[in-house]
Amino acid sequence: MQPEQIGNSSKFSFFSELKIGWIVLLHFLFSFLVLVLFDGTGDEGDSVYHYLFAKYAPVQKALFFDHWAKPVYVFLASPFAQLGMFGVKLLNVLLGGLSLFYTFKVAKLLKLPNPSIAALLLLFQPLYFVLLFSGLTEPMFAFFAILATYFYLKNNFILSLIIISFLPLLRSEGLFFIGIFGLLLFVQKKWKLLPWLLVGSVIYGMLGWPVHGTPFWVFAKVPYAKMSSTYGSGDAFHYVEQLFYVIGIPIYILFWLGFLKNMVELIKSTWKNTKHLLIYGTIVAFIVAHSIFWYFGIFNSMGLKRVLICLTPFIAIAALEGWNTLTELFPKKVRMAISILIIGAVVLFPFTKNKAAIDFRKDFSLTISQQAAQKTVLFLNENHIPFNRLVTAHPFFCELLSLNCFDPNQKVFLNEESLANLTKNDIVIWETWFAVVEQGITEEDLNRFDLETLYELSAMNEKNRVIQYKVLRKK
Repeated sequence: MQPEQIGNSSKFSFFSELKIGWIVLLHFLFSFLVLVLFDGTGDEGDSVYHYLFAKYAPVQKALFFDHWAKPVYVFLASPFAQLGMFGVKLLNVLLGGLSLFYTFKVAKLLKLPNPSIAALLLLFQPLYFVLLFSGLTEPMFAFFAILATYFYLKNNFILSLIIISFLPLLRSEGLFFIGIFGLLLFVQKKWKLLPWLLVGSVIYGMLGWPVHGTPFWVFAKVPYAKMSSTYGSGDAFHYVEQLFYVIGIPIYILFWLGFLKNMVELIKSTWKNTKHLLIYGTIVAFIVAHSIFWYFGIFNSMGLKRVLICLTPFIAIAALEGWNTLTELFPKKVRMAISILIIGAVVLFPFTKNKAAIDFRKDFSLTISQQAAQKTVLFLNENHIPFNRLVTAHPFFCELLSLNCFDPNQKVFLNEESLANLTKNDIVIWETWFAVVEQGITEEDLNRFDLETLYELSAMNEKNRVIQYKVLRKK
């Protein structure tokens, strides 16, 4: 279907372009303040690991083809990672600005009234903004997903499909998008374009062949391809509920208004409507799939709400439709006043004390656990504790001690095998999350390996759980 046939018509105006410019400028000004004033990593596990992969990939080329690290992310983030954690946060901020612009452009191509409001509805989704200041892959995925959607609506099908073809190498959810775009090609009888959805896998398969010994490693070595999960399972409506904490109350209400409006439209029409499939089909497929994975405890699902960040540009467009539906219920005389009230609610909500809002001190600063890690490193430095190798499961220590965590001569991963093969002057740093929860190494297990304790630290984290750190070495 041609873009001009989609949605309701809305006149273009200079002020529409001007408004999106101001929204993007607001994003960069606000983001600059956060980058300068706060030192957080957005997440103390995956965020730091993704950053470390990107940082050391130029030294160890195989890291460019690590499936868990996401090869596309490692390639694009690597130059920025040389600036430290600040660099990868800066990259996500830049991509966030581009996401605002292309969310606006997609809303405009869909002929939705007030397209610049879609950018505003993306910018003020609390968790989306928080996780821009991390090394996580979700913000980059969200950008390329909305960019591919933009090119598809512009009838630049091949470029759109090539971008989509690389998404599984940025996040595994890219497979959902390949499915959605593949279905759209079938509906629109563009079967000849289907092979373009394999471009990313073919290119990376060939490039990574020398590393993995097979061109099919992109399929054979997917880390989540198992019918179980280390993290258990949960409620079937978990992600529907968690969406509230991702986007906040005002946008949550607008989203459901837009969603219901389109479900009514869909009942009256067919799936041949590009908007319904590209925007709403994507949202439904993504949330339903993740809900199934979490409910049945498969594909190593952890039930993390942050995966919904991948959908945030699409959610913003749905919320825009809710916005338009709501404001059009009122007489023209009061419509402007109602719009200002809704804008006020959207903009101010992230600054409230609601659990779904932003806690600037907590969300943008190092966690209590990371601060405890800093104190542990301070002990090592002040007491001039010599060590040949660091043995730990906590990624943040690699950054604090400037160690290449992928070089076995500098850092060894903490597990039963490494504890059994300690050498003189190896230092073990054990703690109660990565060591215990991720690796199953309890404090009692340490007693089996004839270790002496050099330092201990206990603290209460943000969730009122006791965290412990221990520095040990072989007696």
